[in-house]
Amino acid sequence: MVKKFYKEDNEPIPDIKFLEEGTQPAGFTEITDIDEIKSQYKKIYHERAKHGLELYNDIRVDLATLFNTGVMTEADAYFIEKKLIDAKSFLLTGNWVMARHELDQLTIEGAYTQGIHDSVKLKVDDYYVFIQENL
Repeated sequence: MVKKFYKEDNEPIPDIKFLEEGTQPAGFTEITDIDEIKSQYKKIYHERAKHGLELYNDIRVDLATLFNTGVMTEADAYFIEKKLIDAKSFLLTGNWVMARHELDQLTIEGAYTQGIHDSVKLKVDDYYVFIQENL
């Protein structure tokens, strides 16, 4: 899926849209200047990274609750954190596509149960849909 940036015409503070190729809205012009395109990508990654931090904090709160209520040991929490480290890195840098891909590659084992995996994957998938529609 190829996406392009479009800038609203004749507005002092134009709206920018990042849409699939071929869906150029009326009253918008495709951005073709490479420096402006790069600037728009930076803005997107900045926003996606903020959302990634929020999401990872939600995941961490779930794990901390399990740990602090005695459901999970320190060794279990460490194992899970290590298991999620690459996906976490992708989330914190705004790279949601790679975070989802990384989660799909993980093996269910030890303290990293199917239930924990499904919970994390659902959160990431829900946020992914949000960013696709809004950022």
